[in-house]
Amino acid sequence: MINDYRFADEIFIQAFQHAPIGMALVATNGAVLKANASACSMLGYSEDELTRIAFQEIAHPDDVVLNHELMSQLIEGKRESYQMEKRFFHKQGSITWLQLTVSLVRDEGGKPLFFISQLINISTFKLAEEGLREKEHQLLYSEQRYRSLFEHHPDLIFSMDLEGTFTSINHSVERLIGYTDQQIQHNAVNYRTFMHPKDNKKVEYHFALAAKGLTQRYETEALDKNGNCISFDVTHIPIIVNHQVMGVYGIAKNITKQKELWLQLKESQELYQIISDNAQEIISYSTPDGITRYVSPAIKTILGYEPEEVIGTVTTDYWHPEDRAFLIYNGLFPISEVDIFTCRARHKNGHYIWIETTLKLIRNRKGKISKLFSVGRDISERKQAEDELRKTKDRLESLIQNNADAIWVIDLEDQVIEANAAFESMFQWSLEEIVCADLVLLIVPDHLKDSVRMNLNQVKSGHSVIGFETVRLRKDGNLIEVSGTLSPVRDEQGLIVGIMGMYRDISERKRVVQELNAAKDQLESFIDHNVDPIVIVNLEEKVSRVNHAFEKVFGWSAAEIIGLSILKLPIMLPDLSPQMDMRQKVFKSDEPLTGYETVRRRKDGTVIPVMLSSFGMRDEQDHIHGWAVILRDITAQKQAEELVINSKKLSIAGQLAAGIAHEIRNPITAIKGFVQFMQSGSLQKQIYFDIISSEIERIEMILSELLILAKPQSVQYERKDIRILIGQVTTLLGTQAIMNNVQIDTEFELETTYILCDENQLKQVCINFIKNAIEAMPKGGTIVIQLKSKDRKNLLLRFIDHGFGIPEHILSRLGEPFYTTKEKGTGLGFMVSKKIIENHQGSIEVFSKEHEGTTVEVTLPIAH
Repeated sequence: MINDYRFADEIFIQAFQHAPIGMALVATNGAVLKANASACSMLGYSEDELTRIAFQEIAHPDDVVLNHELMSQLIEGKRESYQMEKRFFHKQGSITWLQLTVSLVRDEGGKPLFFISQLINISTFKLAEEGLREKEHQLLYSEQRYRSLFEHHPDLIFSMDLEGTFTSINHSVERLIGYTDQQIQHNAVNYRTFMHPKDNKKVEYHFALAAKGLTQRYETEALDKNGNCISFDVTHIPIIVNHQVMGVYGIAKNITKQKELWLQLKESQELYQIISDNAQEIISYSTPDGITRYVSPAIKTILGYEPEEVIGTVTTDYWHPEDRAFLIYNGLFPISEVDIFTCRARHKNGHYIWIETTLKLIRNRKGKISKLFSVGRDISERKQAEDELRKTKDRLESLIQNNADAIWVIDLEDQVIEANAAFESMFQWSLEEIVCADLVLLIVPDHLKDSVRMNLNQVKSGHSVIGFETVRLRKDGNLIEVSGTLSPVRDEQGLIVGIMGMYRDISERKRVVQELNAAKDQLESFIDHNVDPIVIVNLEEKVSRVNHAFEKVFGWSAAEIIGLSILKLPIMLPDLSPQMDMRQKVFKSDEPLTGYETVRRRKDGTVIPVMLSSFGMRDEQDHIHGWAVILRDITAQKQAEELVINSKKLSIAGQLAAGIAHEIRNPITAIKGFVQFMQSGSLQKQIYFDIISSEIERIEMILSELLILAKPQSVQYERKDIRILIGQVTTLLGTQAIMNNVQIDTEFELETTYILCDENQLKQVCINFIKNAIEAMPKGGTIVIQLKSKDRKNLLLRFIDHGFGIPEHILSRLGEPFYTTKEKGTGLGFMVSKKIIENHQGSIEVFSKEHEGTTVEVTLPIAH
């Protein structure tokens, strides 16, 4: 079905699918055609589930009729769109409040296609609204405090339902109409009973606007119980509950005498002119079409215009565009003779001033409007004060409600008036459960109730109690530790009317302090009982503490060491100037130091080897506030290491001596035998000399390789390109490789391949490894020589063959002198190669698997 609507616009599709608000396409019969992820998330259904049901099926029954009516108006063309708040049943069964903005999409012929619905989740707002309504009910008690003001006010104060029937009146109204409050509620008395007939339409008009939610102020006349006509300045204020007008408040001020004075003023033009010219309000009159004919000099003071600049202009041209549109839309004086309104007027400098204007219609003898008379006063300061008061009130309420600390307010009877969300969370009581309850009985343990009452009485006398720590009781019976503050709450006259308290949960802080104390005790115990000497150094690099092991190992007491600079400790040897570098490592680095071997002096003069470790000690803010230095006595360890090294040396020397004796004894035996054979008078043959010469050369070769291992050789290091060196070696061994059916491949991945080397020695290494690889593949194969980067400072040279490999038991003995698997090998070739590579500051590793091949990895430093 979606394809039928030809949604070809990819941008619209992306905006629809990924919009942060809910979006849905709904057929004219109410079926869901498509819904985005946000809409599905709000209702708990998948898109497939929503497309199988109609929105009306999951809508709250009370909202279905109105929504259907609005959709019908869209289809009939009476609306372009509509917006409403509507309840839906979430898939899990809960009620979800959504704000719907719905518009209708038609085809080119004007035929309705489908609705586009935008969904905004307002459940949180509605819950807050419900909470506000409940709070309003909880604050009803305050009505009683102001009931006296209501009943005894000299002005007429009353409330009416939407039909105009009195629901409540004060004593001033009772005196006027002759009914008591109980009688008017019992007899359903209507305000129309007392209106002057000539003002019926005007009063009806203003009452109707107030019943629609617009505050009204006007003048009218009414008849008292004796039939006398009285003029009133009436203000109607809508009674709004849950965004719905439930009735109208009325305040009527007797202005009969003012009216009489006004008529006298009107009759006396000269007096009027004096007042007009000297009044601080802007007094003006204009024609019925709004053209100014007169304006008082006060306009210069308030708006910056000379009266001559304004006369002849249209009054509404000076109004702020928003206010002009609002006032024109709602109309001025359709029926009433006098009205009061506020709007912003443009100052000559361009900014706007708030003006409250009283506007009166002046009629000629025929009853036709001849003039519009107005008095305007600057109320900018009042509006600013109102705005500031509202902002302050909003900020205060936000501060209280969103404060992380528990805040509560009680009256002078210790009964709860208000509590914020943090209080409910901390003490597990909801505001509904505790309002009007005695707070002390709820959250104060029995043994503290008397002292708390004393504190509250102290606050009621005008003193605050700040920053005390105590315990309070939660609903579940558990105690929590809190830090509290109590302050008096005063009314506008400065009288104390209640107490505000603030509690901060310090249970976690107390727990952390206890844990820190326990950790501190553990650390103290660790330091005191550690077998290694420990020195604690402060930020001034002076010793603040040493443990018992330090005193035992080095002989100095703590009193002799504490307070000394770390550089002047007696354990330091005078000739250990390089130790000053250690100061940089220990005290000027954030990284811990471990395993540094050095020597220190004991009090008796003995020098002992120690292994030094140090680390910074940090506070709660992760700042270093000192260092701990551990000095482990490694005398026994050093002695053991020396014994092991000497043992290894003797073992290696014996093994090498045995190997040399074995390797040289064989050729010497052969030489000795042939010499004796020749001395016996046998015929001399050239072959005997050749054998003797060969055996002597073998002895020389063994001795040469032993010399390489025994001491460094005189070598000349030069900067060489290893690629060229490997190329020369592969060319040299190419013929031997071909004869053995072996192919040599090279893979070079480096751009910089220069190294510092002795070219002949490194060639000897490469020849050894390539020859070994050829011999490992008697049936032929491929040798791969790889050259790549290992890191920024080193290159990696690999020799890879696919021969018979080296068994694990042989691989582990690789490098032992005179150990070889070759028939004519000496076992010294690998040792010589390894020695050459190490002389070049390199390293070698061998990886092999039997029947699969061998890889020799050589690491050499790059010559940058």
